[in-house]
Amino acid sequence: MRITLDLPKYKWDDIYNHLKKHIDESENVAALCTAIKMNHYEKSLNSIIYNFLLSHGLNTAELPTTRELKNYKGGPGLIKDIYYIHGISHTEARKQYSTFIKNNFKLVPLEDFQ
Repeated sequence: MRITLDLPKYKWDDIYNHLKKHIDESENVAALCTAIKMNHYEKSLNSIIYNFLLSHGLNTAELPTTRELKNYKGGPGLIKDIYYIHGISHTEARKQYSTFIKNNFKLVPLEDFQ
């Protein structure tokens, strides 16, 4: 089974915790739980971008410019993926990534966090 939903790992873990109570009730639930625990799901472009930014200590709230991305290891490859594998412009990737962040994360101003 391959899962193509675009969710961060912590949300998959939460889904798994809710489903594991019902694992014996349905073959489909058991298969889904197995796929979640094996981390056997496709990573979307947005997840790849998020992990790239996080691993380089960059602001994950928005996709940097191509000029900025090129300065980091793996940045040129990420740019090629955006253009050639996913067939979208950098501007379109920024819009899609912004929507991904808004739908999956709650941005809290630093003043409220302290």
